[in-house]
Amino acid sequence: MLQMEQVRSQKATRRCVENHKLSEGRRGSALSVSKKVQLKNNPTQPDSVLNLFKNHGFSHTQIRKIVERMPKLLLCNAEKTLLPKFQFFYSKGIPSSDLSVVLSSNPKVLHCNIDNCIIPNFNYFKDFTHCDDSEVILAYKGCSAILAENFQSIVAPNVALLREHGVPDSHIMTELVRHPRNFILNHDKFRRSVEEVEKLGFNPLKSHFLEALQVLVQISKSTWERKLNVFKEWGWSDEDFVIAFEKYPRCMMLSEDKIIKPRKEDNSKVFSASSSVIQRFYQETTNTEWEVACCTMMLMNIGALILVPNEIDLESVTVHEIGHLLGLQHSLVMYAYFDSGITKRKLSRDDVHGIRALYGLL
Repeated sequence: MLQMEQVRSQKATRRCVENHKLSEGRRGSALSVSKKVQLKNNPTQPDSVLNLFKNHGFSHTQIRKIVERMPKLLLCNAEKTLLPKFQFFYSKGIPSSDLSVVLSSNPKVLHCNIDNCIIPNFNYFKDFTHCDDSEVILAYKGCSAILAENFQSIVAPNVALLREHGVPDSHIMTELVRHPRNFILNHDKFRRSVEEVEKLGFNPLKSHFLEALQVLVQISKSTWERKLNVFKEWGWSDEDFVIAFEKYPRCMMLSEDKIIKPRKEDNSKVFSASSSVIQRFYQETTNTEWEVACCTMMLMNIGALILVPNEIDLESVTVHEIGHLLGLQHSLVMYAYFDSGITKRKLSRDDVHGIRALYGLL
């Protein structure tokens, strides 16, 4: 009898997946997912779970990503377990279009208890960083620990360390919202990275201190050396690189292929000729001017990729970077992340209001 129930369970799961029109290339992985769950009590339960996602605007691709990463979600009671979590995020002003992007990228929170985990962690992060509701969900996308774990106990020692070294609270909280993953590092390694940034001469009162810290936290020594060699291929000296890193530490976050390195033979003269111009930008421009220049060069380098269908939308990226240039922080349009095929080109009322407030136009 038990064997028959297992067979019916697997058939039910396969039927649900097929009903959602997964491509032939993806059905193999979906069938492997079906073997991981035992639907003893309700063989039709996957239907209600998958239909819930579909009814809330999740695409077939997004549903597949969630099920493949967390197949046990098919065992959940859709109305009692999953729906209240959706409703909570909606109550915080998160539209379904954004929620589907975030949860398909990081569905871990769907397995957490809403009363004992999600709500208290959401409120803690918002109160601690003084950020908006939308910024909490953006931060969660990049770091599941914000809502799915005891984030307070993880980051508290590292935040305290930055305060001891004189980093302003406003800088810490901004960085915590934008790059929360940097703060969940082992405390000893985090401490060594902070001390290294100080040795490099960065002023803890300046925002570049935390930008340099992000680089040292995320990049290994071997990766650092490889990227440094790419810069040297342009004819840069060690002194040129030091000036560049002091001006814009996140230049080292670019991949080796995207450090404005010629990819095609017909582009070699363009990028070879521009390397001296880039050096001059590093050495002679203000930080803000250099950030715009760096962004422009990055877009030149990856523009051909961006214009390919289903890749990152160039106009959305441009609107986003101009928003930062004007002084805007992340919001529903000034989104911290872009997924392929998503366009965010139009300013929201909050963005327009923010620009007017910054420039005395209210």
